Amino acid sequence: MRIRSLELTGFRKFDRPVRIEGLADGMNVLSAPNEFGKSTLLDAIRGVLFERHSSNAAAVRSMQHWRGKTSPVVALGFEWAGGLHRIEKRFLHREPYARLTLPDGIRHEGDAAEEALQALLGFRPPGKQGAKAEDAGMWGALWVAQRESVRQPELNDLARATIHACLETELGTLTGGARGQALLADARAELGRLLDGNGRPRGRYKEISGLLTQAEDTQQALIERRRQLDDDLDALQRQRRTLAAASDADEAARLEADLSEARRRRDAVLRYEDLRRQALTDLNLAEGRQQAAMAETLRRQQRGETLAQAIAEAARLQAVVAEAQAELASADEALAQASASLELAVQAGTAAMLRLRQARTVSELALRAAAMTALGDRLQRAEAAQAVVNELAGELAAMRVDAAAVQAVHAAAREEQRSRAVLDAQATLIEFELEPGATGLLVDGEAATPGRSARRLVEPAEIIIPGYGRLRISPAIRDRDRMQDAIAQSVEHLRAALAAIGASDADDAERRLQRRHSCEQRLAHARGELALQTPADPGHGLAAGLDPLRNHLQASRSRLAAELSEVEMASVPAPEIAEAELRTAQASETAATEMTQGARAALSAPQARRLRCFETLAGQSASLEAVRESVARLQREIAEAAGEEPDAALADRLAQSAQALERQRELAARAVGEQPADTLDAVNARIQRYEQAIVQQRDAVRRLQQDIAVLQSRIQQQEGAGIDEQIATAATACDDLRREYEGLQAEAEVLTLLRDTLIASEREAKERYMAPVAARITPYLRGLFPGTSVTCDEEFRITGLGRGGSTDDAVDRLSDGTQEQIAVLSRLAFADMLLDRGKPAMVILDDALAYSDRDRLERMFDLLTQAASRMQILVLTCRGELFTRLGGHRVELVETTPAS
Repeated sequence: MRIRSLELTGFRKFDRPVRIEGLADGMNVLSAPNEFGKSTLLDAIRGVLFERHSSNAAAVRSMQHWRGKTSPVVALGFEWAGGLHRIEKRFLHREPYARLTLPDGIRHEGDAAEEALQALLGFRPPGKQGAKAEDAGMWGALWVAQRESVRQPELNDLARATIHACLETELGTLTGGARGQALLADARAELGRLLDGNGRPRGRYKEISGLLTQAEDTQQALIERRRQLDDDLDALQRQRRTLAAASDADEAARLEADLSEARRRRDAVLRYEDLRRQALTDLNLAEGRQQAAMAETLRRQQRGETLAQAIAEAARLQAVVAEAQAELASADEALAQASASLELAVQAGTAAMLRLRQARTVSELALRAAAMTALGDRLQRAEAAQAVVNELAGELAAMRVDAAAVQAVHAAAREEQRSRAVLDAQATLIEFELEPGATGLLVDGEAATPGRSARRLVEPAEIIIPGYGRLRISPAIRDRDRMQDAIAQSVEHLRAALAAIGASDADDAERRLQRRHSCEQRLAHARGELALQTPADPGHGLAAGLDPLRNHLQASRSRLAAELSEVEMASVPAPEIAEAELRTAQASETAATEMTQGARAALSAPQARRLRCFETLAGQSASLEAVRESVARLQREIAEAAGEEPDAALADRLAQSAQALERQRELAARAVGEQPADTLDAVNARIQRYEQAIVQQRDAVRRLQQDIAVLQSRIQQQEGAGIDEQIATAATACDDLRREYEGLQAEAEVLTLLRDTLIASEREAKERYMAPVAARITPYLRGLFPGTSVTCDEEFRITGLGRGGSTDDAVDRLSDGTQEQIAVLSRLAFADMLLDRGKPAMVILDDALAYSDRDRLERMFDLLTQAASRMQILVLTCRGELFTRLGGHRVELVETTPAS
C-alpha cells in the first residue's frame, strides 16, 4: 500500500484547505518545526480511515478547528492491489458523507463505503465511543505516534490474528496435543479453585487462611493479656511506694509557711511602688507647667517679628499688582486685532467647504450610476445562467437512475453469479476424450465432438454408446431445488433492478449512471456560474440569488433618481468630469484651510501673552490678599494674648514654675532612695511556685489513689477470667487450622508446578512457530548490532538480544535509545511480512529516533533506506538538520483553494 495524496479542510489547526505534495514510493520525509501540525496529519489519516463519517464520538469532535465549530473534511488517496483508491469523508455536518472510489471507477457511498474500506484494509468498524487501538489492527502497530516509538508494538487481537495468518501460510496451523491441552485446562481449573488470577488464595483456601490468621491473632492477644497482667502487678507495687512518699505531712507544712512569708514581702514592695509613682507624677506636672510658661513667652516674641515682616511684604506686592494691570490691558488690545483676522479666514473656508460638499455629492452619484450599469450587465449574464440551470434540472429530474440503484443492480448480478457458482461447485464433472473420427456418442441426445471436452451436470443425464448400451448419471447434489430457486430468485431480483431504471444490463446501467453524473456536473457548473454572477454583498444588504440582484438593481435606480431630484439635477455627468470638478473644489478648500490655520497660528501668540499677564496679575493679587490677611490675623492674636495674660503676669508665672520644679525634684530623689531589696516580679514568681507545688502535691496523692484502685480492679478481673486456660484452647485451634492450611497450600504448589511445566512445554512448541518472526527481525537488528540473535515472546515482542554467544540481554534493561531503535526495526519487519503475504502495509514514524546518537542514527538511516526499497515509509520530524542525511522524497504541506 502506498499513500498518494492527503487533503484536509477545517481539521483542528488547519482552518484553510491544505494538502500534502511530493508523496512517492519508498522514503518520504516531512520536516517542519514544532506546532506545525505533523501529528495532526497522522491523526487525519487515522480519522479518515478508522472513524465513521456519521459518528459524534469525542474522538471525532476533537477533529474540529480549535477556534470554531467546523465540519472537518479529509480525503486520502492510496494505491493498493494495482489500482488507485480514494476515500473522502465529511464529519460533524448535518449531511455527513463517506465516498470510496475504486480503481475501476465504481464509487461506494455512506455505510457501503465504510464496509468496503474495512474489507480492503483489514480493520474493524469502530464502536459508539469512536475508533480504538484494537479496531485498527496492524495499522496501529505500523503507524507510530509521538512518544510511542520507544515502545515495541502492542498487538491487539486483530493484529495478532493477521500475524498468525501470515505465519500459518508458511508453517501450517499450530496444533498442540489434545490430551496436553485438556490436562493444562484441568490444572488451571483446579488451580483456579484455590487461587485467583493474581495468585492469591480463594474459596476454602482463602477461608482457612483467614480463620488461621484470626486464631493466631486471638492466641497472640491472650498472650498479650497475660503479659499485661504481670505488668499491672509490678505497677501496683510501684504506685503504692510513690503514694507513701507523696503523703509526707511535714513537707506540706513547710510549703505553707514559705508561701505566707512570700506574700508579706510582696505587700512591702507594692507600698514602695505606690510612693515612688506619686513622686514621679508630681515631678512631671511641675515640668509641664514650667515648659508651658517658657513656650508662651517664646511664641509672643516670634509673633511680633512675623508681623513686622508681613507689613513690609504687603507694601512690595501693592507695587507689583499695579504694574501687572497695565501689561494685561496692552495684551487685550493685540488679541482683538488677531481675532478679527481669523473671522475673515473662517468665512472664506466655509464657502470653500460648501462647494467641496456639492462636488463630492455629484461625484458619488456619478460613480453609483456607473456601478449600476455594470450591475445591469451582470444581471443579464445571471439570467442566461438561470435558463441553463432550469433546462439541466428538468433533464436530471427525468432520469430514474442513481448510484444506489446501480449498486443494487451490481449486488443482484453478484448474487446471481454466487448462486450459480454454489450450484456449479456441487455439479458432477464429466470429461470426454474421443479419438479423431469417432462418432455416434450421444449425451442427452446431443452428439459429442471428437477431442477433449467436459460437462458439469446438475440434472440426471443419459449417455448412449452405440453398439454398447446406455449410461445414466444422477448427480448427488444436496439442496439442488433450493439452490435452483435461489438462482431463479436472484435472476428475478436482477431483472427488477434493471427494470427500475430502464436498463437492459449492468453495463447499460453504468452508462445511464455516467450520463446522470455528466448532467449533474454540468448542472453544478451552471449553478456555480449563477452563484458567481449573483453573490451576496453584506455590505450593501444584498443576499445571494437572481431575484435579490434584480430587486437591488431596481431599488438602486429608484434611489438614484430621487437623489438627483433632491440636488435639482436632471442627469449626472460622466465620472471623469465629476472627478475633475471635485479636485478643483478640494484645492480651493485646501487653500482656505491653510489661510484659516495661518490666522489661528497668528492668534496663538496674543492669546498666550494675555494668559500669562492674567495669570501673573491673579497670582500677585492673591499673594497681596494673603499677606494682608496674615497682618490682620497676627495683630488680632497679639491683642487677644495680652488681654488674657499681660506680659508682666507671664514673667511672674515663669519664675514661680522654675522654683516649684526644683523642689519637686528633691522630693522624687528621696523617694527613689528607699527601694526594698526584693522586686515585684521576683516575689510574684516565688508565690506562684509555692502555690503550684502545694496543688501538685495534692493532685499527685489523689491521682495515685485512683491509679491504685484501677490496677486492683483490673488484676481481679484478669485473675478470675482463667487467662491461662484460654491460651491453651487457642493454641489447639491454631494447630488444627494450620494443618488444613498447609495441606491446601501443598495442593496449590503441586498444581502450580504442573501448570508451569505444561506452559513451558507449550512455549517450546511455539518457539518453532515464532522462528519466522525472528527471521524477519534478525537481518534488521544485525545491521545495527552485528552477530545478534533475538528471542521473541508469544506476543511477538522482542524480549532478548544475544550477542557473540553470550546470555541474552533483556530488552527492557537496555537504554531508551536502543529500545527505540529495536521498536522501529520490529515494525519494519512486520511490514515486510505483511507485504510478502499480499496484505497492505506501509510505515509512518512521527518524531521517532529521538534518543539515538549520531553513529546509531546513521546506521538506522541505512536500514530505513533498505526497507524503503520494499515499502513506502513516511517520516514526520522536527529535526530537519539531522534528517537531511536520510535522503528520500521531501514532502511539503501547501495551502489550496476550496475549488481544488
